[in-house]
Amino acid sequence: DEYGGSFENRVRYALEVVAAIKEAAPQLMVEYKLPVIMENPDGTPRGKGGLQPDEACEFAKLLEGAGIDMIQVAQANHTGNMGDTIPPMGAMPYNWTLPVAERVKALVSVPVATVGRVVSVEAGEKILEDGAADIIAYGRSLMCDPDIALKAATGEPIRECLNCNKGCVDAIQNRKYISCVLNAENGDEATIAIKPGEGDKKVAVVGGGIAGLEAARVAAKRGYDVTVYEASDHLGGQIVLAAAPPRKDEIMRSVEYYEKILPGLGVKVELNHAASPADLNAADAAIGRGRARRGHPRSGCRFGQGRLELGRAGRQGGAYGPRRCHWRWPGGHRDCRVSAAARLRGGDCRDARQDCRGRVRDHSAADHERLCRAIGKQ
Repeated sequence: DEYGGSFENRVRYALEVVAAIKEAAPQLMVEYKLPVIMENPDGTPRGKGGLQPDEACEFAKLLEGAGIDMIQVAQANHTGNMGDTIPPMGAMPYNWTLPVAERVKALVSVPVATVGRVVSVEAGEKILEDGAADIIAYGRSLMCDPDIALKAATGEPIRECLNCNKGCVDAIQNRKYISCVLNAENGDEATIAIKPGEGDKKVAVVGGGIAGLEAARVAAKRGYDVTVYEASDHLGGQIVLAAAPPRKDEIMRSVEYYEKILPGLGVKVELNHAASPADLNAADAAIGRGRARRGHPRSGCRFGQGRLELGRAGRQGGAYGPRRCHWRWPGGHRDCRVSAAARLRGGDCRDARQDCRGRVRDHSAADHERLCRAIGKQ
């Protein structure tokens, strides 16, 4: 029919929609996302249902003539495979759509945006300085750090997206809650925020893995004096191992972020230093993973005179707010609603167990085991 087959027919519907919008709402700015079939590193076409690069360039000129205010050059995909449109780390070169965006920009006078694996602000600035595009569009990066623009202006380190697709793209494809593996507040900004601390207190973080580094960041943002004790000569923990396979080295961006931001927050990092009982007892609170061996042999939590309050940083609480914590001691499991790790209210294990008495609630076996491992087993 008149909407299929030739190039003129295939672009007809889009041009009619643009004309209808301009007629009904002439005051609105209209951006058109140009779907282009790009090229994979091996030379094969990537995506289906879009325009070939040459067709995209011709279509861009028609769109400008129709009154479009801005064009975004993006990956075409009508296959249902979001990995084509939003590729994971290492699958495609950084900003693989830029060559077509450059061609389009040379043909039209309206602003042209480029999108797709422009991970760093520095990379985006280079594109703008080179005149390859007028605007840098961010997607996943804004879920990882929604304050990119503000931080770029102030110089604060930006939490850069890993392009792991774990919390965002995978969730979309599986019709699940969209989240981010690095940003615990993503999607819950109205209910989760880093709260002010409760006075001058010292926090010892045992282990410089990704969880420990985030705990250190949050505690420091709350105003506490934080020291991270890491037994090895580097930060990252299991992330270093995860970054070893082919195409996975981009995971190290998560560690690099903490290496940049923690010094500015006043966090002290002690490498080649396994936390000792003296280190922990000198702090008002300790945050760690695994067993802590000191104190009463049957207590399950063995910091003795050291004050400990454990929580789990995550979507519903942890270092960001209240969460149910589970303690194990002879006689079984009980749990209570207590403040999370970064609240640092003090009190030893017996105090915490006494707080729990008589307030038993339902909870999952996974929560049981995770938190019981965190405070040590009987």
